[in-house]
Amino acid sequence: MTEINFEVGKTYTTRSGKDVVIYAIHPNQYYAIHGAIYVDDEWDAETWKLDGCYDPISPKSYFDLMPPEPTTNEGWVNVYGNRRGSLYPTREFADAVTRADRIACIRVEWREGQFDD
Repeated sequence: MTEINFEVGKTYTTRSGKDVVIYAIHPNQYYAIHGAIYVDDEWDAETWKLDGCYDPISPKSYFDLMPPEPTTNEGWVNVYGNRRGSLYPTREFADAVTRADRIACIRVEWREGQFDD
């Protein structure tokens, strides 16, 4: 598995979709990540390697920690024929501040860290 920067106090999921809370990270230990996994209506203490690997013998374990899904953001851009538009948090806000020469209002969606070619 590739290295992910897991953080204490944050909630993650396993490869199988189980919730995990990390309560300690000890980088000098083989199983450096200490946390609890929610299985069968109870929290069980477990450990993982720094890369989130649960079982180093199995290349993909159901209990491997998975990186969080990136947050998707949304905004609205007023488009004008010969000048620059701005990004607004809602369509209503974009409509409220528009000028008469607007030619379009476009919804834009992106993820943090996304850089398109």
